[in-house]
Amino acid sequence: MMHRSSMSRKVLEWICHLCLREASKEKKKETRRWKLAEQEAVDFCTRKHNIHGRFISIITVYRGGRSGLIILELALNAGWLDVTLKIDRFIKCKKGKEKIPSTRVVADYPYANAI
Repeated sequence: MMHRSSMSRKVLEWICHLCLREASKEKKKETRRWKLAEQEAVDFCTRKHNIHGRFISIITVYRGGRSGLIILELALNAGWLDVTLKIDRFIKCKKGKEKIPSTRVVADYPYANAI
């Protein structure tokens, strides 16, 4: 079962710059943990491994429950730098939602009249 989860900008930067980059530097198969406490939630980031390879587990514990996210390593000892770059671009993106007009206008008259 999948649920929607949201994270603050501070948590995304923490995951991106500390956890994923640091986890990518080391090629060992050790369990490594990071923790960040915010006002409303506590985030745990853990690098783990199993027979299929290494993965990062991100768990957010908040008042009403918890949510989890697992990020797999795509190749043996490849790290998560590609994911880090994508998250970093997402964080720094300033483009907001574009306003789309509620009705279509074709050559200065409504769409219904044009048809």
